[in-house]
Amino acid sequence: MKEAEHAVLSAEVFLVIGTSAAVYPAAGLIPFARQAGARAIEINTKETPFTNMVDCALCGQAGDLLPKLLEPAAPNVLRAWLNLRVYDLSTDRQHRET
Repeated sequence: MKEAEHAVLSAEVFLVIGTSAAVYPAAGLIPFARQAGARAIEINTKETPFTNMVDCALCGQAGDLLPKLLEPAAPNVLRAWLNLRVYDLSTDRQHRET
């Protein structure tokens, strides 16, 4: 766990992918990353206890969303997603929650 915490301290972006975010101590890395200044992006098919804490929640299958982060336009896509609060791939619904 110490190695994971050390890695989180140097992360600019922290991806939370396909987890219930209910199993500790790993789930504790999400607030730890935010406190360390990382942008947290959650990719999941449903909300988790940390959905409201992350910078961006992407709702959909990881297999559909992750390849978009590897495309040449990925920096622009990621910037757009970070400007939204939630992106729901299944309905192509985009909105910023307050």
